[in-house]
Amino acid sequence: MEAQPAYPESPMSLALDELEELLRSQSIQPLHQLSEGAVLHWIRVVEGKDGVQLRYPMEDGGEGCFHGGMETDAELQLDPSDSPHETADAMPALEARLHSLRDELETYFGRKGYRASSERCDQMMVALARLSRYLSARCLRARDERAADSAMGNDAGSVASRIIGEHPYWQHHFWEPYLNGGIVAWEQNSLAPFQLALQQLLVLLRLPPEERTEFFFGNGYPLRSRGRPRIKISVFSPKPRPLHGNSFFSLRLQQLRNRLGGMDGADNRMLDGLLADVRQFIVMIRENCYMLASEPGFLRMARPGLPVVRGSPTVHPFLLDSMDFFKKAILFHNGTYTREGGGLDTMFLQVRQLERFFRFHQGGIARRLRGLISECVIAWEENRLPAFTAGLVRIASQFRGQALAEP
Repeated sequence: MEAQPAYPESPMSLALDELEELLRSQSIQPLHQLSEGAVLHWIRVVEGKDGVQLRYPMEDGGEGCFHGGMETDAELQLDPSDSPHETADAMPALEARLHSLRDELETYFGRKGYRASSERCDQMMVALARLSRYLSARCLRARDERAADSAMGNDAGSVASRIIGEHPYWQHHFWEPYLNGGIVAWEQNSLAPFQLALQQLLVLLRLPPEERTEFFFGNGYPLRSRGRPRIKISVFSPKPRPLHGNSFFSLRLQQLRNRLGGMDGADNRMLDGLLADVRQFIVMIRENCYMLASEPGFLRMARPGLPVVRGSPTVHPFLLDSMDFFKKAILFHNGTYTREGGGLDTMFLQVRQLERFFRFHQGGIARRLRGLISECVIAWEENRLPAFTAGLVRIASQFRGQALAEP
């Protein structure tokens, strides 16, 4: 009988075998727990219930990343100074914004022995979000410029090879982890992490630009997906502890292999992304430095050592006078209240505070509004003026309908 030829194993199979071998050789509690969680996530990805976690760098310039959805038409932007149509060498404009943020942070921390008020925390969150939006716009411009250069035969290499110094792609991905950390801590209502994130930013802003590079997170850092809410990023190196009890890693890994083997139509893009995530997880295991993404939580009440940004609110301006909010939303949407007249950032902050209000006070109206609020917030972050004001009207219409229904 003629021997059958031996076919090489797939890259995915080899990567999973390597991961399994790593786990066999290390009976460490955190390693097995983290690996079980990762495999469960990959199973959901294969089943179409979850997406592959995007990570830095993205060779395509980040088409699927959040900055890929930024508004590019200055006439349709909330803040036209964030327009991608600025000159390519916009480092002076960026440095001016960084200097302004440093001044705000120094004022924030300048009151000795005084805990910043909730209002100051709210204003700092908006300042972080504005800078994040500006950097996202510059990053998208860099991607579009690279595409134009490539089309003309002037491509200077991949984005990954142009990430140092003043390049907008590098600047965006350098600052975004620190900005996101502060904004997410505010979302979680956790004062101590919020203060820590602001302190880290202030330290970086005080450094000369050439000394900041060593604080770049670099390869493997999780990225926010296009059109999706912010994610909480945890970067840590767990201490090894002996494995107690049974590990279900091998069982979960076999389930993943079965799902992969049972796929009818192969989604090559999904499989490529999944393979990259598996390989990145192996790197994190070998370096014992994990960069993991999760949904933000929420702290409803202060506990010892865990103060909140703001306690449970009893009322919100939109709830206090829903008809006034409806009129204001209409005036912003039809252009009577213009972006030049100001007030849009205040509306954004009040929408975020409304989001917080409903985290404290769950109920039927909270469930109806949760999606609308998220869409409105994302529209502001994407610098989309019509989408943001339309979101305000949709939220206000819910309040108006409820007010008219009341006797």
